[in-house]
Amino acid sequence: MFAEGWRRLVNDTEGEQLAELKQRNMAASLGIYCHGIPKKKKKKKKKNLLSGLGLLCRKATETHRRLKVTRSKHVFSPCCRIMPFIDLQGKLGINLDKWMLIQGGEQPHRRAPRCHAFEKDWIECADGIGQTRAKKECQIEFEDFYECMHREKTHKRLYEIRKQRDKQAKEGSYKTPAHHSGAQVDDRP
Repeated sequence: MFAEGWRRLVNDTEGEQLAELKQRNMAASLGIYCHGIPKKKKKKKKKNLLSGLGLLCRKATETHRRLKVTRSKHVFSPCCRIMPFIDLQGKLGINLDKWMLIQGGEQPHRRAPRCHAFEKDWIECADGIGQTRAKKECQIEFEDFYECMHREKTHKRLYEIRKQRDKQAKEGSYKTPAHHSGAQVDDRP
C-alpha cells in the first residue's frame, strides 16, 4: 500500500526534484530517517514494503546530494537504514520519565502539578514561532513559570520582611506576638 504511493510520487509529472522532495517529506511524516545511498546491485529486488522504503531513502539522499543540503555527517553513510520511531514505554505500559517533560501530561498518582497553568501559558505562547522569537515574545510567561518553579523572588521578599522585623524588634518598635514566640497562651474564656 505504501509502496504504491511512493511509486506514484516517483512517476509524478511535476518534475523529478519535486517528486523526490515529496517523497522525503512523506518519509519524514512517517518517522523514517535515511542514512546514505546503498550501492546499486544487479540482484533482483523483492517487491515489498522494505524495498519501497530503500528506494525512498535512495531518492531522498540523491536529492539532498544534488541540492547540496547536508544537515548531519551521517546523511551519506555507506548503507541505507530505516529507523522508525518506536514508543517503547507506551508498548510496555510504563511511564518512567514522561511526567518530567511536560507537566500537562499524565502525572503519577493523578496529582496535578504545581505550576501546570504557567507552563501551559508558556508553551502555548512559544508554540510554532521558533526559539529566537519565543525568547523575546514569551519572556513574561517564562519568568512567571520560572518563579512558580523556583520561588526566588518570593524567598527574597520574605527574607527582607524577616530582616525588617528583626531590626524593629531590636529597636523596640515591634513586639513578637506570644503565639509566634512559642509561649503557650491560655485564651480560654
